[in-house]
Amino acid sequence: MRKFSKYTLCAMDAALKAGKLIKKGFGRTNVQISAKGKNNDLVTEYDIASENLIIDHFRKTFPKSSFLSEECGEKKHQNEEVEWIIDPIDGTINYAHKIPIFAISIAAKIKGKLHSGIIYQPISDELFVAEVNKGAFLNGKTIHVSEVHSLKYSLLTTEFSFSTKSYRPIVNILEKKIPLRRLGSAALNLAYVAAGNFDGFFAKGLYIWDYAAGIIMVKEAGGKISPWPKLNMSNASLLATNGKIHEELSKAVR
Repeated sequence: MRKFSKYTLCAMDAALKAGKLIKKGFGRTNVQISAKGKNNDLVTEYDIASENLIIDHFRKTFPKSSFLSEECGEKKHQNEEVEWIIDPIDGTINYAHKIPIFAISIAAKIKGKLHSGIIYQPISDELFVAEVNKGAFLNGKTIHVSEVHSLKYSLLTTEFSFSTKSYRPIVNILEKKIPLRRLGSAALNLAYVAAGNFDGFFAKGLYIWDYAAGIIMVKEAGGKISPWPKLNMSNASLLATNGKIHEELSKAVR
């Protein structure tokens, strides 16, 4: 495993510490859960605690940090050295319902460009790390996207919003009799594409903290990312594959 930058190493440490915290709360019957908005959009006390731990960790090491996080929103530093894009628990609904499929997602952005991404699944103890031009890794071992060349032999994954407009691409895939999964965590979906578990991922209605770490993970693992139709802070559409089925999947989900 190549030597990572100080930003990546710090993010790895933050993710592991936050992982210990949220693992302690997982499965407890007295976890405080509240609704942020409509459609079962939940937040738990551990989302807040994890986010606070991560932000405090970064502020101690890099005082000139800016933040873009799911729970606290955007906090800019006038003399920004690095911007951290954070999802303290990606998969809160799973977490709140005692389903062990969720992750911490952290991306470092330097001078407007993504520098590194960390995705940590504390229950399975899977630490995914990627940095620009240094590759992608799972628990210290190099990972690569799959070698599947045809969509009909693929295992795909997706996430979808509560809008029925997001269902058409899913129907297109199911009509082709291609197996499709939905984990409830965009970050984990992307990490598993990078590791070759899934051959492709597509979704609409994503926020930047859902995919920032994951897209650098897929790219560094040899995969392909395309805006669908474009990447932005909110309501983004995304297509991520092993590169070999990219065009075929892109046509199928339009």
